[in-house]
Amino acid sequence: MKLGNSIRENGSVGSRVFRPFQSFGFVSDFGFRISNFHPGLQLLLVIGIVLLWGARALADTSEADTHGVDIHGVDTRGVDTPRRQVRWYVDRGLNVEVRRLGLLEQVAGPASELLLHVQAGFRLSVDGAAFAGDDEGSEPGGVRRAYIRVGGEFWPWRRPVKFYLEIGVVDREFSLDKSYLTFPALPYVGDLQVGQLDPPMSLDALSSSFARPFMEKSLPVDALVPNSKAGLLLANRTASQDVTWALGWFADGASNEEGENNKSPTRLSGRLTWLASAGGEEEVPLLHLGAYASYMYSANKQIQYDTRAESNWAPKLFDTGSIDGRGTIVLGNEMAVAHGPWSVQGELLAARVQGASAGDSDFSGAYVLGTWSLTGEPRPYDRNKGIFTALVPQRPVAFGTRNIGAWEAVLRLSYLNLVDGPVRGGRGIELMPGLNWYLTRYLRLQLEYGYTHVEDGPQNGNLHLVQARFDLSL
Repeated sequence: MKLGNSIRENGSVGSRVFRPFQSFGFVSDFGFRISNFHPGLQLLLVIGIVLLWGARALADTSEADTHGVDIHGVDTRGVDTPRRQVRWYVDRGLNVEVRRLGLLEQVAGPASELLLHVQAGFRLSVDGAAFAGDDEGSEPGGVRRAYIRVGGEFWPWRRPVKFYLEIGVVDREFSLDKSYLTFPALPYVGDLQVGQLDPPMSLDALSSSFARPFMEKSLPVDALVPNSKAGLLLANRTASQDVTWALGWFADGASNEEGENNKSPTRLSGRLTWLASAGGEEEVPLLHLGAYASYMYSANKQIQYDTRAESNWAPKLFDTGSIDGRGTIVLGNEMAVAHGPWSVQGELLAARVQGASAGDSDFSGAYVLGTWSLTGEPRPYDRNKGIFTALVPQRPVAFGTRNIGAWEAVLRLSYLNLVDGPVRGGRGIELMPGLNWYLTRYLRLQLEYGYTHVEDGPQNGNLHLVQARFDLSL
């Protein structure tokens, strides 16, 4: 999102405001209101305020210790032990920990010794692409992502508060893709997340871009599932982590990632997953089942769905144009099977645009993909969130060894139908084989070929593409 989009032609600041600040009358020394800030900067300010509050809590802890009583009410007088330990190490980025030493037998549980943990990392994705056929509007590639991520947790009280932030460049524009706080394991409700985050929809969309076996999301997911939004999310799971569920309310956000990006002050989204089989035994595969639903209210009565071929540098072959609608309902179900070095994953999606003055419009899509690790690595699964995580090579490439890393062959078939009545947004399929080379757990190279056929759309015909990516996640 360009910063200029938030400014009207007459130079005044536009109406895009992060809602929590609308009710405050804060005025700075420079004579303008916080509510006039760019929405992404407002979210960043929220994160900063909470982190400063956490730092103040740590300072209060140090002051309490000098008076002989710690934050748990334990008398520390006469105990000659260090009060703090700061250490740093490298594990998926630079990590810094602040811990309390001594009195471990007196405090309320072993986790209370950790006061602060910060992990800082970097993400860089650089693409090259070539096209043939109906390729008007295509580009040769460039920097897809380059951002800094900072995450961790602190202990302002007896429960931790987790934080996460991604800030940098996405698709050659400034982006604050994710920035949120997590209050984990709250009684009765589970985890509470506040900030800009992904709505709970789609196995393909919720997996991180580094964990997806393809460079981009599938056609129907990219068209019908939103990118990250500002909002609130409640998530929980059973004790055995076989069932997870999540429910959230969202408004507009500040992300530049691909995905449905209609303007809406209110979105409700929910997801339910069931790990029917964890695949613990040698002959039993992992079986994942899931379903999700979303309702979006459109304040301006204008709704649009569009997407490129499965490349960030391809032209937009699917586009409904502006539809006169008061809201949309999106339903989806997901299924995945993984066993040893191979996995199969698929989703079905359906969307209905509720017409404001004319009839409703129905759209649909589906995809199925398969992965096969040629070097034998299994595809990791996160039972806490009900998603797949990044493949980790068993023999990472290193100097002085003959290790070859992990090699993965992938294949995906996608279908998208954005045609209904007078709406001619395109109907088509895309077939994409690819090959991934994971040199280490932090670095992979990707190569893909895609064939797309589209009809009844803004740009009909056939498109061939070849694309490659250098993908680094530290």
